Amino acid sequence: MSNKRKVKFQGVLGDDGGDEQASACLNSLIDRSWSSKEKGESVFSESTSNHSDEKDDKSGDWTVSSFGQSRRLYGRSREKVALRQAYRSIWEADAGSQPTVQLALISGLAGSGKTSLAMSLKQHVLEDGGFFLTGKFDKMQTSQLYDAIVSAFTQLVENVVEKGVEAVRAMKQAIQAAVHTEQRILTDMIPALTKILGPSRKDSPKEFRQSSDEVSSFKFVFRMFIRAISSPEFPIVLLLDDLHYADDASLDLLQSLVTDSANDGILFVGTFRIEKKNDRIKRFLKQIESVDLTDIRLAGLPRESIDEMVADMFSVVHPEQIKPLTDIFYKRTSGNVFYVRQFLRYLQEEKLLSFDEAGMEWVWDERKILDKLTFRKSIELMTIRLSKLPKGTREVLEVAACLGSQLDEKLLNRISPRPVFSHLQKATSMGFLQYDKESDRYWFSHDIIQEAAYKMVLYQEREAFHLTIGRELWKSFDDIEELEDHIFIILGQIREGANLINYQEEKNDVAALCLRAGELAICVSCFQTASEYLLLGVSMLGENCWNEEYDLTLELYNTAAEVEYCVGNFDNVEKLASEIFAKTRHFPDTLRAHSIHVYSLGSRGHMLKAIERGLNVLEKLGERFPTKQSPNSVAVAMKRTKWLIKGRPNEELLRLPLMNNPAKLAAMQMMNIMFLYAYIAVPSLAPLISLRMVKLTLEYGLCDVSSIGFVTYAMLLCGIGSDFDEGYRFGDLAMKIFDKFDTKAWIGRIAAWFYGSVCTWRKPILMIFDPIKKAHRVALESGDIDFAMLNANIYCWESFDISTLPKVEKIISGFSSRMDAYGQESVLMMIKPLWQTVHNLTGRAHGDPRVLTGQIMEQDYMVQYARENNKTLLIWCHFYRLLLAYLFGDMESAEVHASVCRVAENNPFGSSDHVLLMFYDALVTMGQGKMSRQQQKNATRCVKIFKSWSKQSPENFLGKLYFLEAELAAANGDSDRAHSKYTSAISLSREGGFILQHALANERAGKYFLRRGEKELAHSYLKEAVAVYQKWGGKAKVDHLRNEVFRSGVALTHSSSRA
Repeated sequence: MSNKRKVKFQGVLGDDGGDEQASACLNSLIDRSWSSKEKGESVFSESTSNHSDEKDDKSGDWTVSSFGQSRRLYGRSREKVALRQAYRSIWEADAGSQPTVQLALISGLAGSGKTSLAMSLKQHVLEDGGFFLTGKFDKMQTSQLYDAIVSAFTQLVENVVEKGVEAVRAMKQAIQAAVHTEQRILTDMIPALTKILGPSRKDSPKEFRQSSDEVSSFKFVFRMFIRAISSPEFPIVLLLDDLHYADDASLDLLQSLVTDSANDGILFVGTFRIEKKNDRIKRFLKQIESVDLTDIRLAGLPRESIDEMVADMFSVVHPEQIKPLTDIFYKRTSGNVFYVRQFLRYLQEEKLLSFDEAGMEWVWDERKILDKLTFRKSIELMTIRLSKLPKGTREVLEVAACLGSQLDEKLLNRISPRPVFSHLQKATSMGFLQYDKESDRYWFSHDIIQEAAYKMVLYQEREAFHLTIGRELWKSFDDIEELEDHIFIILGQIREGANLINYQEEKNDVAALCLRAGELAICVSCFQTASEYLLLGVSMLGENCWNEEYDLTLELYNTAAEVEYCVGNFDNVEKLASEIFAKTRHFPDTLRAHSIHVYSLGSRGHMLKAIERGLNVLEKLGERFPTKQSPNSVAVAMKRTKWLIKGRPNEELLRLPLMNNPAKLAAMQMMNIMFLYAYIAVPSLAPLISLRMVKLTLEYGLCDVSSIGFVTYAMLLCGIGSDFDEGYRFGDLAMKIFDKFDTKAWIGRIAAWFYGSVCTWRKPILMIFDPIKKAHRVALESGDIDFAMLNANIYCWESFDISTLPKVEKIISGFSSRMDAYGQESVLMMIKPLWQTVHNLTGRAHGDPRVLTGQIMEQDYMVQYARENNKTLLIWCHFYRLLLAYLFGDMESAEVHASVCRVAENNPFGSSDHVLLMFYDALVTMGQGKMSRQQQKNATRCVKIFKSWSKQSPENFLGKLYFLEAELAAANGDSDRAHSKYTSAISLSREGGFILQHALANERAGKYFLRRGEKELAHSYLKEAVAVYQKWGGKAKVDHLRNEVFRSGVALTHSSSRA
């Protein structure tokens, strides 16, 4: 019985058609873009023909008829609808609705059609006037940093340039308005952007900044960039292919972008192979759990779709005609479209499928086909097909597979002794490669083809193979710029075979190359990649490196220590720093390592150790501090500083020469690092650091850190000095020094101290919000994340007394999500007591509202705070417990917490939190009824202090002064004075917008007159208190006050017109 099968071909061949023509036709059917070298077609380029998005050798879902190319995606109707809906939700956001989908993930086995499904969106996006951008991650990861992302946005640049001058101008204005002066960050990463933005100025080498400040700044700027270039009117779809090969830095950046709720015109589409779902992908998916994503999982095509696809390939009307052949296909491929197409090509190459010219029909022998099926997987099939190529072509593909999914002919020619063009043509004609005329680059038609080509290199020879490629490439570059352009490709190869390098001279050269690669990676905040190459460089150094290659070794160790800190490898920081401390020749050579070591200790909460390390360094720099600080030592230092500065106006101080003493410059930098740690953990040391910075400036000249010295000195003058005019003067001087040096790195610090402390004594509180918010933004841009978030905290704290609670919660929630995104746990913890307080007051906390426990935090945190000796955080917890106890009538507990907070009242730095602590402490003291002689004395002293402050800033302090005077008069039984002062306090609080103060003054007045039996007057005040508390959003407080007063026989059910 014959196993030969026939099926009629429904096309019309030319007069000279025949088996050769039919065979060529079959090639065209399977691989419509494999001949794209001549046609200039490309899957990834926007500027290609209408067929540029077809990529059927990758996914197999696009089909082509016998005479021409037609598009069709088999068996994916539901998936197409889901993806289209994800896109429409972005595009339709211009109606005022927030986008509900920002990310679509398409997963499936290799060859299941992931990319083709994603590409099905392209035409819709282009028709809507948007941009469809694509990038592909590479298994070898040897190309440029953020390669897939850079490739995608390079396409964007080319598209915009093609649209003309007006499009370029509009894009330039949008980007520059969003990123301000930080466009260099973008052009360093995406050089093509200079076509739109122009060249960026070259900055001097950056000073290392704390924690992940650089990478956080980079992510912030890139977020602003994405917001600027996308909108519902001009949507962007960004397809990132093969996420399973993405590096940590790219996934980290992508996570930052897809979780940015302000993006309203971009859809991110990612594809990954389900069998390659590695730890990186799992971690990424965990990080984006909050994102509303479209999750599309592709299985193999169902049998009927395979039947339909193969019937279309053969141009037959009835699929039953080829059912025996599709039976073989389906059983062997399980519906994997790539496998089906490659199987079909294999049959043709093996002459198991032929065209009978006489009968105009396709002919195959089923038994012969089954006999040939020795492979089970598509990669085995590809290996068989590749093995039949000429030796030279195989060798070219083997080298290409080591370099990555994209092939650069010029790069391959640097390695090959003979031109590779003919081999690339051969591989392209066989469907193994595709070609893009626009970029003049080839790429493997599918990952499986690349993997199969790589497996042709014997496993035991791969290290040597990679090393040879790396060496050949390295020695082929004479130009340093060209070398740096290819440095990651070269090192990617050398790294694979580094163990085979025997000569130390070559190892030293590799170490130097690794150092440069690390520096280039740092420039675009790709710290994980920098870490890998810097540590490789360290490993290449010899045993006598500190003697034979001192400069290279020192630079490698210092840079590696800084980068290890940025990626959170603190153990490596300790090891690298310890080696530097032990092996350097001169103390100045250790200063970078000491700085990073102090940063490392402080970031891990070891602030006392950080301070101790810093003090040791300062002593070696000639700046010794007393081991035990006392108020007297601060007073003496303050007196000396005043003497040094006496009679010298700000204009003269601004004309001081520049500081050029290396030891003193280093000391200034170290004190700048230490100041915040001292302010939090050792408040008695912080004033001495501040005064020393001013002293060194006066004696040695100005530097950028002088601005920090003068603004903290201004705080001291407003605090222990009570000299508010001089304080404001030196705060203003600090701002002018900042402008003189144009050092954006310190704006967050200066603003936090100046607007959060100094301005409290001279300017209305409402005037600080805009500068604080601007400082937060600029500090984010410059990478000073710690102080960007400290400004955010100040904004939240100051909002509490003048904004409604729902608004305060919205502000806190917005800032806290940003703190969390930037890993600012310590700053986030500082805001949690306030946040939990807001929850308690609004009635959202379950249980006793006086207890600082709920959805946001637990009081047990205080034990942790105390253990870390973080006095500032501990005091804030006690303050908000004091406030809740006071508001809910628990004066005994309020007094307990007030006694802890009194320690902070002695803080030598004048600040708004200092004011609040003293104000509520006094209210608690006077609110307990009859006072002891000492309490009377303390209350009188407090009133006297507020009277002094109110002369400096009546808008901020006069209402508080009248309130305290009213409470003091009430405690002493002076009814008339109490009534007058309550009235004044209420009026000023209302006019100044101090909502809580306004409500409290009414409540305290009402309760006072209620105790005196003046129920009508009391009722008036208490009704107004309830109305203001309601306006504030304090539901729990309203309920408590109504219940408390109801027990006294007064009903509070209606709002008062007094509010």
